[in-house]
Amino acid sequence: MERKHSDRTRAGSKRRLWPAGALAVVTLLMAAALWAQPQEESAPPDPAWGGPGRGPGPHGWCKGDMRGLRQRLDLTDEQVAQLESLRSDFLKETVDLDAQIQKKGLELGDLFRDPQAKQEKIEAAQKELNRLTAQKQEKAQAYRLKARGLLTAEQIKKLPPGCSFGIPWAGTMCPKGPGLGRGPGPRAGCPYAM
Repeated sequence: MERKHSDRTRAGSKRRLWPAGALAVVTLLMAAALWAQPQEESAPPDPAWGGPGRGPGPHGWCKGDMRGLRQRLDLTDEQVAQLESLRSDFLKETVDLDAQIQKKGLELGDLFRDPQAKQEKIEAAQKELNRLTAQKQEKAQAYRLKARGLLTAEQIKKLPPGCSFGIPWAGTMCPKGPGLGRGPGPRAGCPYAM
């Protein structure tokens, strides 16, 4: 009797181990397949652009280098240097404006949460935020036009839809969208799309 019980216990534990073993094999196969995928060359982290371009975080897929466009458009070294200089100038020129936009956005949020805040004060804060954002968008558009002016007609034709040369379309540094890292969505083909 004792022997039958231990045989049943061994058979039961074998049945329980089988799914765990199968799961381990599937996991290893998936890991091997992912490891075998071609890896994208990673740029060194650039704090202004949020890192190498993959992963979580508010700036997960913005890149600070010109590698993607350089290859896609066959940019010369001189063009890359000029584009990077333009981008750097834009960031320096708008850093105070970005701070004002962020501060005004925080003030507006505080007003919305204040039960004593008057509607006129909220509307005035919103108008000021809109004015600052429009100012940033105008500067961004001027930058994008200067960057476009550095390209040949053939290079302009090769631009991915919505490519913004590393400058945001809507006054924010990086998109807030579904998912993390590079992926589907508007302007997904350009590592500089915003």
